Amino acid sequence: MGAIKFLLATLTVGFYLLQLATSCLLTGSTVHLRERDKTNDAIQRRWSHMEPGDPGGDKTDPLHVPNGAVWPSNTLIWCFNDPSEWGSQLSAIRADIEAAWKLWVLAGVDAQTVIFREGNAVECAPSNTNVLDVRKGPLLSTVGYYDKGNVMSLSDSATTALGDRVANFAHEIGQ
Repeated sequence: MGAIKFLLATLTVGFYLLQLATSCLLTGSTVHLRERDKTNDAIQRRWSHMEPGDPGGDKTDPLHVPNGAVWPSNTLIWCFNDPSEWGSQLSAIRADIEAAWKLWVLAGVDAQTVIFREGNAVECAPSNTNVLDVRKGPLLSTVGYYDKGNVMSLSDSATTALGDRVANFAHEIGQ
């Protein structure tokens, strides 16, 4: 039963990630939506278009942050900010991040063109702001690439947001 539930969740997330792979950003998913929430209007409310580098939004808002650029050389290198904060779950979190990337590839992202990998010791030096800094915390991510730093905050809970850690991670990778 668990394998079937995971397959259905993967297929559902994959469908929406395919939309995302064509320059849309998800702000939600229908993995666990009720039937009445699977209408086109409900789905349309769950994604938005991003123009890389477009300031967008209310520029007078002091909390406004413009969209980031596309990652240099289409290579997204991620690093754990503090591996010790994950404790005994570190290897499971690492595997779930890789599984989340595989959802993107299954959804149509060309893994030969867009590279997603964990950085090495040199790349993950605290002074390097050209990596995706993976932290433990509430689910959130910077949108696109910023030369002053990029953050992906992940929750180790399987009950938050989409109710599936891999699906949550896939969503955050898509930001």
